[in-house]
Amino acid sequence: MLLLRWALCWPLGILLCLVQAEPVDLASMLQKAPLQAKPHIIGLRRESVPVYRRGKIASFKTSYSGVLQLGVPKQELRVVFDTGSGNLVLPAAECKSEACLMPHRKLYSQRLSKTSVPINSDGSRVHPNELGEQVTIGFGTGEITGEFAKERVCFGDTQNASVDAEVDAVDHKPLCVEMSIIVAVEMSSQPFKSFQFDGILGLGLPGLTMSRNFSTFDVIVHSGLAAQPRFGVFLCDGEFG
Repeated sequence: MLLLRWALCWPLGILLCLVQAEPVDLASMLQKAPLQAKPHIIGLRRESVPVYRRGKIASFKTSYSGVLQLGVPKQELRVVFDTGSGNLVLPAAECKSEACLMPHRKLYSQRLSKTSVPINSDGSRVHPNELGEQVTIGFGTGEITGEFAKERVCFGDTQNASVDAEVDAVDHKPLCVEMSIIVAVEMSSQPFKSFQFDGILGLGLPGLTMSRNFSTFDVIVHSGLAAQPRFGVFLCDGEFG
Protein backbone atom coordinates (compact mmCIF):
# COMPACT_ATOMS: atom_id res chain seq x y z
CA MET A 1 0.00 0.00 0.00
CA LEU A 2 1.20 3.49 -0.85
CA LEU A 3 0.84 6.38 1.58
CA LEU A 4 0.67 9.96 0.34
CA ARG A 5 -0.31 13.26 1.96
CA TRP A 6 -1.47 16.50 0.41
CA ALA A 7 -3.40 19.50 1.66
CA LEU A 8 -6.90 20.34 0.52
CA CYS A 9 -7.05 23.82 -0.95
CA TRP A 10 -10.44 24.81 -2.33
CA PRO A 11 -10.26 27.05 -5.43
CA LEU A 12 -12.38 30.13 -6.02
CA GLY A 13 -14.15 28.66 -9.03
CA ILE A 14 -13.16 27.36 -12.44
CA LEU A 15 -13.30 28.22 -16.12
CA LEU A 16 -11.75 25.35 -18.06
CA CYS A 17 -10.01 26.83 -21.03
CA LEU A 18 -7.52 24.44 -20.54
CA VAL A 19 -4.59 23.44 -19.07
CA GLN A 20 -1.11 24.18 -17.73
CA ALA A 21 0.86 21.07 -16.77
CA GLU A 22 4.47 20.74 -15.65
CA PRO A 23 7.14 22.00 -18.12
CA VAL A 24 6.70 20.05 -21.36
CA ASP A 25 6.93 20.67 -25.08
CA LEU A 26 4.02 23.10 -25.45
CA ALA A 27 4.59 23.43 -29.19
CA SER A 28 3.89 19.73 -29.75
CA MET A 29 0.80 19.94 -27.52
CA LEU A 30 -0.67 22.85 -29.43
CA GLN A 31 -0.07 21.07 -32.73
CA LYS A 32 -2.37 18.30 -31.52
CA ALA A 33 -5.17 20.70 -30.62
CA PRO A 34 -7.62 21.25 -33.48
CA LEU A 35 -7.74 24.84 -34.69
CA GLN A 36 -11.50 24.95 -34.21
CA ALA A 37 -11.25 23.95 -30.53
CA LYS A 38 -12.99 26.37 -28.18
CA PRO A 39 -12.62 27.02 -24.46
CA HIS A 40 -14.79 24.70 -22.38
CA ILE A 41 -16.79 26.16 -19.50
CA ILE A 42 -17.81 24.06 -16.50
CA GLY A 43 -20.36 25.63 -14.19
CA LEU A 44 -19.65 25.34 -10.47
CA ARG A 45 -21.80 25.48 -7.35
CA ARG A 46 -20.58 27.30 -4.27
CA GLU A 47 -21.10 25.72 -0.85
CA SER A 48 -20.24 27.21 2.55
CA VAL A 49 -20.06 25.23 5.78
CA PRO A 50 -19.92 27.19 9.08
CA VAL A 51 -16.96 26.76 11.42
CA TYR A 52 -17.97 27.12 15.09
CA ARG A 53 -15.83 28.34 17.97
CA ARG A 54 -17.25 28.51 21.47
CA GLY A 55 -20.73 27.88 20.12
CA LYS A 56 -20.62 30.74 17.61
CA ILE A 57 -19.91 30.89 13.90
CA ALA A 58 -16.33 32.10 13.52
CA SER A 59 -15.87 31.57 9.78
CA PHE A 60 -16.97 29.49 6.81
CA LYS A 61 -15.32 26.75 4.77
CA THR A 62 -16.19 27.38 1.14
CA SER A 63 -15.94 24.88 -1.68
CA TYR A 64 -16.73 24.97 -5.39
CA SER A 65 -17.98 21.80 -7.05
CA GLY A 66 -18.93 20.72 -10.55
CA VAL A 67 -20.51 17.71 -12.24
CA LEU A 68 -18.69 14.76 -13.81
CA GLN A 69 -20.19 11.92 -15.84
CA LEU A 70 -18.41 8.59 -15.62
CA GLY A 71 -18.59 5.38 -17.58
CA VAL A 72 -21.23 3.74 -19.74
CA PRO A 73 -24.04 4.00 -18.80
CA LYS A 74 -23.22 7.40 -17.34
CA GLN A 75 -22.96 7.88 -13.59
CA GLU A 76 -23.19 11.54 -12.53
CA LEU A 77 -21.21 12.68 -9.49
CA ARG A 78 -20.37 16.10 -8.09
CA VAL A 79 -16.71 16.79 -7.27
CA VAL A 80 -14.94 19.64 -5.50
CA PHE A 81 -12.29 21.39 -7.61
CA ASP A 82 -9.18 21.21 -5.40
CA THR A 83 -5.97 23.12 -6.17
CA GLY A 84 -3.99 21.30 -3.46
CA SER A 85 -4.06 17.80 -4.99
CA GLY A 86 -3.80 16.22 -8.41
CA ASN A 87 -5.87 13.01 -8.57
CA LEU A 88 -9.53 12.38 -9.32
CA VAL A 89 -10.94 10.62 -6.23
CA LEU A 90 -14.46 9.15 -6.18
CA PRO A 91 -16.27 7.28 -3.38
CA ALA A 92 -16.80 3.62 -4.24
CA ALA A 93 -20.14 1.82 -4.07
CA GLU A 94 -18.36 -0.61 -1.72
CA CYS A 95 -17.33 2.15 0.72
CA LYS A 96 -18.97 1.68 4.15
CA SER A 97 -17.39 4.66 5.91
CA GLU A 98 -19.74 7.13 7.60
CA ALA A 99 -18.84 9.82 5.05
CA CYS A 100 -19.78 7.50 2.16
CA LEU A 101 -23.13 6.56 3.71
CA MET A 102 -24.46 10.11 3.99
CA PRO A 103 -27.89 10.25 2.30
CA HIS A 104 -26.84 13.05 -0.09
CA ARG A 105 -23.70 11.28 -1.32
CA LYS A 106 -23.62 9.52 -4.68
CA LEU A 107 -21.24 6.56 -5.03
CA TYR A 108 -19.38 5.37 -8.12
CA SER A 109 -19.91 1.74 -9.14
CA GLN A 110 -17.22 0.06 -11.22
CA ARG A 111 -19.44 -2.99 -11.57
CA LEU A 112 -22.18 -1.01 -13.35
CA SER A 113 -19.80 0.64 -15.83
CA LYS A 114 -18.98 -1.15 -19.08
CA THR A 115 -15.90 1.05 -19.58
CA SER A 116 -14.32 0.71 -16.11
CA VAL A 117 -11.10 -1.33 -15.90
CA PRO A 118 -9.43 -2.14 -12.53
CA ILE A 119 -5.73 -1.29 -12.67
CA ASN A 120 -2.64 -0.89 -10.49
CA SER A 121 -0.92 2.46 -9.97
CA ASP A 122 1.39 1.80 -12.95
CA GLY A 123 -1.57 1.24 -15.26
CA SER A 124 -1.28 -2.55 -15.46
CA ARG A 125 -4.61 -4.36 -15.47
CA VAL A 126 -5.86 -6.22 -12.38
CA HIS A 127 -7.20 -9.57 -13.58
CA PRO A 128 -10.09 -11.46 -11.97
CA ASN A 129 -9.22 -13.08 -8.61
CA GLU A 130 -6.15 -10.82 -8.30
CA LEU A 131 -5.73 -8.25 -5.52
CA GLY A 132 -5.06 -4.75 -6.80
CA GLU A 133 -2.92 -2.09 -5.17
CA GLN A 134 -4.31 0.42 -2.69
CA VAL A 135 -3.19 3.91 -1.70
CA THR A 136 -3.89 6.06 1.37
CA ILE A 137 -3.88 9.80 0.70
CA GLY A 138 -4.01 12.45 3.42
CA PHE A 139 -5.99 15.65 2.84
CA GLY A 140 -5.12 18.04 5.66
CA THR A 141 -7.58 17.01 8.40
CA GLY A 142 -8.66 13.72 6.81
CA GLU A 143 -7.70 10.91 4.47
CA ILE A 144 -9.00 8.36 1.98
CA THR A 145 -7.94 4.83 1.09
CA GLY A 146 -8.59 3.84 -2.48
CA GLU A 147 -7.99 1.50 -5.37
CA PHE A 148 -7.26 2.33 -9.01
CA ALA A 149 -9.32 2.18 -12.18
CA LYS A 150 -9.25 3.41 -15.78
CA GLU A 151 -12.50 5.04 -16.80
CA ARG A 152 -14.17 7.35 -19.31
CA VAL A 153 -14.67 10.72 -17.61
CA CYS A 154 -16.78 13.59 -18.99
CA PHE A 155 -16.45 17.07 -17.46
CA GLY A 156 -19.61 19.17 -17.25
CA ASP A 157 -23.24 18.08 -17.47
CA THR A 158 -25.67 17.83 -20.38
CA GLN A 159 -28.06 20.31 -18.74
CA ASN A 160 -25.55 23.11 -19.30
CA ALA A 161 -24.76 22.03 -22.87
CA SER A 162 -27.47 24.30 -24.28
CA VAL A 163 -26.57 27.33 -22.16
CA ASP A 164 -25.52 30.26 -24.34
CA ALA A 165 -25.77 27.96 -27.34
CA GLU A 166 -25.78 30.99 -29.60
CA VAL A 167 -22.45 32.21 -28.23
CA ASP A 168 -19.81 30.83 -30.58
CA ALA A 169 -16.78 31.72 -28.45
CA VAL A 170 -17.11 28.95 -25.82
CA ASP A 171 -18.16 25.31 -25.60
CA HIS A 172 -20.52 24.13 -22.85
CA LYS A 173 -20.69 20.53 -24.03
CA PRO A 174 -19.12 17.87 -21.79
CA LEU A 175 -15.43 17.20 -22.45
CA CYS A 176 -14.66 13.46 -22.35
CA VAL A 177 -11.35 11.60 -21.89
CA GLU A 178 -10.17 8.20 -20.71
CA MET A 179 -8.00 8.50 -17.60
CA SER A 180 -6.86 6.77 -14.42
CA ILE A 181 -8.84 7.50 -11.25
CA ILE A 182 -8.78 6.60 -7.56
CA VAL A 183 -11.85 4.83 -6.20
CA ALA A 184 -12.10 5.43 -2.44
CA VAL A 185 -13.13 2.40 -0.35
CA GLU A 186 -12.64 4.35 2.89
CA MET A 187 -13.14 8.06 3.63
CA SER A 188 -12.63 9.82 6.97
CA SER A 189 -15.63 11.56 8.51
CA GLN A 190 -13.72 14.84 8.64
CA PRO A 191 -13.78 16.80 6.48
CA PHE A 192 -15.80 14.76 3.96
CA LYS A 193 -18.94 14.09 6.01
CA SER A 194 -19.91 17.75 6.25
CA PHE A 195 -19.67 18.63 2.54
CA GLN A 196 -22.31 18.03 -0.13
CA PHE A 197 -19.92 17.06 -2.94
CA ASP A 198 -19.22 13.41 -3.71
CA GLY A 199 -15.54 13.32 -4.69
CA ILE A 200 -12.41 15.38 -5.36
CA LEU A 201 -11.00 16.61 -8.67
CA GLY A 202 -7.38 17.61 -8.19
CA LEU A 203 -6.26 20.61 -10.22
CA GLY A 204 -2.58 20.25 -9.30
CA LEU A 205 0.32 19.58 -11.65
CA PRO A 206 1.41 16.00 -12.46
CA GLY A 207 3.91 16.11 -9.59
CA LEU A 208 0.94 15.85 -7.20
CA THR A 209 -0.54 12.80 -8.94
CA MET A 210 0.17 9.06 -8.86
CA SER A 211 1.43 9.40 -12.45
CA ARG A 212 0.73 11.47 -15.56
CA ASN A 213 -2.19 9.17 -16.43
CA PHE A 214 -3.92 10.36 -13.24
CA SER A 215 -3.43 14.05 -14.05
CA THR A 216 -6.72 15.41 -15.40
CA PHE A 217 -5.17 18.40 -17.14
CA ASP A 218 -2.24 16.45 -18.55
CA VAL A 219 -4.60 13.86 -20.04
CA ILE A 220 -6.84 16.56 -21.58
CA VAL A 221 -3.89 18.45 -23.09
CA HIS A 222 -2.34 15.34 -24.63
CA SER A 223 -5.72 14.25 -25.99
CA GLY A 224 -5.70 17.33 -28.27
CA LEU A 225 -9.07 18.54 -26.96
CA ALA A 226 -7.76 21.75 -25.42
CA ALA A 227 -7.80 25.00 -27.34
CA GLN A 228 -4.71 26.07 -25.36
CA PRO A 229 -2.78 24.51 -22.42
CA ARG A 230 -4.38 26.85 -19.86
CA PHE A 231 -7.21 27.06 -17.39
CA GLY A 232 -8.85 30.09 -15.85
CA VAL A 233 -11.03 30.95 -12.88
CA PHE A 234 -13.82 33.49 -12.53
CA LEU A 235 -16.36 34.44 -9.86
CA CYS A 236 -19.80 36.01 -9.78
CA ASP A 237 -22.52 36.53 -7.20
CA GLY A 238 -24.85 33.73 -6.18
CA GLU A 239 -24.67 30.05 -5.37
CA PHE A 240 -23.73 29.03 -8.91
CA GLY A 241 -20.82 31.44 -9.40
